[in-house]
Amino acid sequence: VESTREKKKMRRAARWRSLVSCVILSATGFVVKRAEFRAEGSFAPRYVVGDRILNEISACEFLDSSLSSLVLVADDGELFEATLTVGKSDVSMDVRSGVSLSHPDMQSVDAEGATVTKDGKLYVSSEKNKQDEGATSKLSVFEVDVATGQATGATSKYEIPTTVSGGVTDDEGFKSLTATNAVPDDEEEYMLTTTEYELSGDPPGTHNVLAWNIESGGGPTHEFMYEATVIETLDRPYGVVEFASLDSTILVLERYYTEHPKHPTVILFEVELVVDNDEHLTHKNQIFEWGNYTFDPTVKGKTREDKEGGNFEALCLLPGTSTLLLVSDNDTGDDQDDSDRPQTKFVLIDLFLEGSSLRPYGSSKGSSSSSSKGVPFVAWLLPLLAVLVLLSLCVFCCRRRRSSKEMHFEDNPLPLSLELKYRDDPDEVEDTTEHNALASAEDESTFI
Repeated sequence: VESTREKKKMRRAARWRSLVSCVILSATGFVVKRAEFRAEGSFAPRYVVGDRILNEISACEFLDSSLSSLVLVADDGELFEATLTVGKSDVSMDVRSGVSLSHPDMQSVDAEGATVTKDGKLYVSSEKNKQDEGATSKLSVFEVDVATGQATGATSKYEIPTTVSGGVTDDEGFKSLTATNAVPDDEEEYMLTTTEYELSGDPPGTHNVLAWNIESGGGPTHEFMYEATVIETLDRPYGVVEFASLDSTILVLERYYTEHPKHPTVILFEVELVVDNDEHLTHKNQIFEWGNYTFDPTVKGKTREDKEGGNFEALCLLPGTSTLLLVSDNDTGDDQDDSDRPQTKFVLIDLFLEGSSLRPYGSSKGSSSSSSKGVPFVAWLLPLLAVLVLLSLCVFCCRRRRSSKEMHFEDNPLPLSLELKYRDDPDEVEDTTEHNALASAEDESTFI
């Protein structure tokens, strides 16, 4: 019986711990609550910038807090500077100039990812070309001088594990890159990237997200396990094509790419990095899915919108906001000349966050409840108080139940009081116990 009681107590305690954990995690985990399509624009297939053609955009970033500091990186090794103009329901982009990227260890740079660190430095990630074409581009993460396009600083500052460099298949590599403070239990800034697809020999959809300390460089200090979307009816998993960083989580853009049809499907996730003892894991929450002609947010039950998609590969946040800029890669995968390419699309999507100071572009500080510093506190305080009240009631009821079980009576119950009456002789004591018991039986109101 005692063993059964102990097991019940342990189960009840485990349920309470689980409930409290859920309440606490809901306050410190995912922050994206809603996504809304805002505006879109496009460039003609042969958009000319000086003596260069704007094609195959693979990454975008803002160098500072101004919308005129936009940088576009193309996977044919070009870097463009641009200005973004944002209205309530419209957006336009003015591309000013372009330079060619160069790296001392590469004949050409197949640039894929880009990020800007807190000190304003631009970093680019690249992929490996096919071996039979001479492997002119290599797997790398390096700093770039925006004015000249040249790799600067220590070009091999971030060491790539041989298991990664040797496991990447031809014409694949680091499409995603972000500088972030989302690594748990560490206030340092980290550089995060991963390969587009799983390494050779790994299970489909599995990824190692590499995290380097930006200041010290060297080898990765963390490797987080990430699982991309795998659908059995498709010929391969979704690929990871870009990262962006929020305050305590990161955004991951996945894409399923096929040559036909020419509109791939992309899915955006919010991802939390987790360190559990020696395990480095990731938890993810889907924000939206965008297929051929349907923009389908999956948070807060937002209804679908009929919006034509695109081969979106570039992803970044407008400075100091929660508004996303997505830019498409107009490479369809076919043998084509520039006249056959589709337009380069750029799209704005507003993310509405809870527990973060970031708001959609143009939102006033008081316009959104999520912007109030008090809301996140109340959001987790009220459920926690409710749990504490229920826990107190449970403890109180358990004690009352235990007390009632211990308070039992025999056929001849002992009296609850013993009256001693002295006679003239103090050595002779009259025991009035029997008298008291009879009196109690006659008057139930005196029986406790």
